[in-house]
Amino acid sequence: MTDLGDTTATATPLRLGEARGGNIASASDVDYFRFEVTETTDISVRIGGSISRELLDADGNPVAAAGLTAGTYYIKVTAADTGNYNLLVLADPSHHRFVALCEGVATPASITDPLYGCQWHLNNTGQRKGGVSGEDINVEAVWAAGILGAEINVAVVDTGMDADHEDLRDNVVKTRNHDYTAPEDEDTTDIYNPASNHGTAVAGIIAARDNSLGVRGVAPRARLYGYNFLLDSTDAKMADAMRRNAEETHVSNNSWNIGGHRTATGVGSAPAIWEMAIEKGLT
Repeated sequence: MTDLGDTTATATPLRLGEARGGNIASASDVDYFRFEVTETTDISVRIGGSISRELLDADGNPVAAAGLTAGTYYIKVTAADTGNYNLLVLADPSHHRFVALCEGVATPASITDPLYGCQWHLNNTGQRKGGVSGEDINVEAVWAAGILGAEINVAVVDTGMDADHEDLRDNVVKTRNHDYTAPEDEDTTDIYNPASNHGTAVAGIIAARDNSLGVRGVAPRARLYGYNFLLDSTDAKMADAMRRNAEETHVSNNSWNIGGHRTATGVGSAPAIWEMAIEKGLT
């Protein structure tokens, strides 16, 4: 494999949308990639393997991936363990314009989450084409009364979630996470699955923090923890997910089709083992 640049001065050129492979040979090894941005844009950095990456500006300072202006940027790739990786950097100028659109929607002064203006299910002002003002879940009155879900524990039974996501990490109870793909004697607090962001998105809808980042959850102070049951969905693990942490869990969110299928008369019932596990968890 071609040797890659190990400083910003020798960084390997990378075109946006171009996939590149690399290898970290030792814990002290580091690879740098250089790419150019020609217009204000948001980017996403996708990387496979047990690899860490950091986005840097032209001066080598860490920067966020949102709202990058025209100029030179670097990706610094490191790893605690050795191994191969694949890197892909994508630009999305439309997302930057979307953020600007959301920020242009009038919202209460007390709400600073920048994408809140587009969350029509929380505050419908008719901002979506065909949307009817007021047709939402009327949650702002609840927040105004100081009810933000701070005492509520929510288990997100899904594909796993990014427990270190900046809009979730203040609400995540990592010690209650569970990884159904790992042996029981392994640390299961990190259940993020880069191949699927569904669990992270669901967690954000439920309890993205009330802050100056991204969106806002329905219960923005609720405590979250996740089980990645969908990555290894046996009947026994389904039952376990329904009973796990039962004494602490107030809400178990299951945004998936639990074996039921659509029939001529509607959706089929859930598997009996799921129902028994739910009943066991509630007793």
